[in-house]
Amino acid sequence: MREGRLNDEDGIDCPKCKNKGYIAFDNEGYLYVKPCHCLSLRHSIKMLEKCGISREILYKYTFDTFIDEKPWQKDAKKRALDYVKANLESPGKWLYFGGQSGAGKTHLCTAIIQELSKKYGVKYEMWIRLAERLKFMDDKERKEETINELIKVDVLYLDDLLKGNADPSDADIRLLFEIINGRYLGPRKITIISSELTLKELMSIDEAIAGRIAERIGTGLQYVFTIPKDAKMNYRVR
Repeated sequence: MREGRLNDEDGIDCPKCKNKGYIAFDNEGYLYVKPCHCLSLRHSIKMLEKCGISREILYKYTFDTFIDEKPWQKDAKKRALDYVKANLESPGKWLYFGGQSGAGKTHLCTAIIQELSKKYGVKYEMWIRLAERLKFMDDKERKEETINELIKVDVLYLDDLLKGNADPSDADIRLLFEIINGRYLGPRKITIISSELTLKELMSIDEAIAGRIAERIGTGLQYVFTIPKDAKMNYRVR
């Protein structure tokens, strides 16, 4: 059977369709073709690369590659998978992952958006880059368009929220409130946030922002993950 070349574009090698993107089958003497399941994954990879996440990171940060040796890691992975399932069935749940740097926050959040991107439009933003870009953007119309894109997208992942800034400026707070409040008003919007700040610490910085996040996470704060700040839990330096 002749093989396709889709793997040259995204590095995904599919043995079922042999990288053609479709599967041919016979039905009562007639030849039909149907899309291969790998197309959704290929589409997700391209979409997330456009958001600024490299292909290497996408292949590295999956649920399969997440190390879950410790009980807290097993719990975090299970709840992350539950979160994906819940949003695929009925979108609108938020997630906040705070605490120790290097303990797997970005890994699990990236794994989550890869799964959600198979069904929804996704946007990834590292907060420090986003904030600097928007605060110094002279074109007001372009700035409004950028913020509206962040508000309207199905799934928004804000990575390292308020990184290195436990005492953010008024401009930072106004910008963050505009984005969070805009998404808070959209009942089917999915928002994922990772930060070295815990949700409680964020509450001490701005109750209006943290309160909206907590409300959209829901009763019991099931999708709030807090990793104690302990250098021993920083797996990047091991």
